[in-house]
Amino acid sequence: STSWSIPCATPFAMPPKGSINSVIAIADPDFTAWLDKHHDKCAIGQWFQSPNAVGRSLGLGWAQAVQARFEAYEKGWKLLVHCGGHAGDAATAIGLGLPGVLFTGEHLDKTSLPAIAQRLSSMAEQRGAVFITNPPPLLPTA
Repeated sequence: STSWSIPCATPFAMPPKGSINSVIAIADPDFTAWLDKHHDKCAIGQWFQSPNAVGRSLGLGWAQAVQARFEAYEKGWKLLVHCGGHAGDAATAIGLGLPGVLFTGEHLDKTSLPAIAQRLSSMAEQRGAVFITNPPPLLPTA
């Protein structure tokens, strides 16, 4: 049995919807320049993780543009949108059709977190998106 938890918070039982074995972290907002130079080194079907709380920094429009760029390469690459503890950003990312959402819930009341995570998980499942509550292992970017 796997325990899904939030770092420094009370664990909550939220198994992942979908599977992501590892991701390449996007640290630079101009990640597409790196990708243009190194696209031949990225595996087919590779997942990439946006910066933390991307909806609050770069915006979910940035995430959509990155996913569109991935699709142009036709290698099955997908973006895991790191929404941090922002449930509204997670719901919006799911509604925009982004393929993966990482929601950690650290900004929420511990008693309401399981219900909110379950609701987001159901939304993601309906849209065919992967929903996870713990970051997957990171792969090096160079």
